[in-house]
Amino acid sequence: TTQPASQTVSTGQTATFTVTATGTAPLSYQWQKNGTAIGAATTASYTTSATTASDNGDQFTVVVSNAVGSVTSSAAALTVNAALVAPTITTQPASQTVSTGQTATFT
Repeated sequence: TTQPASQTVSTGQTATFTVTATGTAPLSYQWQKNGTAIGAATTASYTTSATTASDNGDQFTVVVSNAVGSVTSSAAALTVNAALVAPTITTQPASQTVSTGQTATFT
């Protein structure tokens, strides 16, 4: 048995949580986000949609069950970091005209 692991992603990326469970087949799975069942998340792994900053800190668990009973996994946390952004120049330096020997300042 392997519990789902916490995940760290950047905004816009997905996260995948996986559980490994043993028991008499068939096993059924139901993933939960912050204690609420996620529709159609009924396999041994769950991949989120593209994450946003509001997903940061969400807790994911899975309930695994069969005819004999059910067990809930430990919680796996989702950490969403701000996406890295390449630098851009917002103001280009202005051309300068100076006489010989003078200094020009560019900002």
